[in-house]
Amino acid sequence: MKPAQKAAPKPAPRPKKEPKLSRAHAPEGLSPRDWQRALRRQFGREQDFGLENLGDEPFFLEFRVSNPVSKSAYRVAIRGLGPGGNFCSCPDYATGELGTCKHIEFALGGLEKKRGAKAAFARGAQPAYSELFLRKDGERRVHFRAAADCPPEVVKAAKKLFDFDQNGVLARSAASRGARRASSPAAGPNVKRTAPSTISARSPIMRNLSPISI
Repeated sequence: MKPAQKAAPKPAPRPKKEPKLSRAHAPEGLSPRDWQRALRRQFGREQDFGLENLGDEPFFLEFRVSNPVSKSAYRVAIRGLGPGGNFCSCPDYATGELGTCKHIEFALGGLEKKRGAKAAFARGAQPAYSELFLRKDGERRVHFRAAADCPPEVVKAAKKLFDFDQNGVLARSAASRGARRASSPAAGPNVKRTAPSTISARSPIMRNLSPISI
């Protein structure tokens, strides 16, 4: 009697495609901001742009996204999958207040297909230098991201100003102190007020901060 043959393994189910979004009407249950973000995600991942890595880190670095039709190119910095932490030099990112754009979404779509992407994005960006950056995801807030080998004294000083449990956002108490300084009466009619600042140039943070890339 012949042994029973093992059934061939079933092929893994293909991931379902995201439903096509209307550009005229927001779907029910989706806020206008999330709808606009989703449209950029959808449109960006449909494009045939060029993606050039401007460094030697495969995921969390700067990229050049180019459009072969319009001959335009923009600088994109990737730090994660969610909106707000990445950066693009295009006008839509600068004015949209969405924290993303079609160039960022195109770059993310390409990077997510690379080997090791899932683990890398789960681990998060670990830059070689500390960063101060403006996060734009509906509200503009200053954030601090410590380098992988950030000196302990810098981290200690940063924790007095930034909330490390909230992606390193500048604490509102620190921001309000800076705003009060900026709005205080000047010493005389010819004294110019400077932009609000809560970090001294002599502080450990500023002494160890490398040039900001985003």
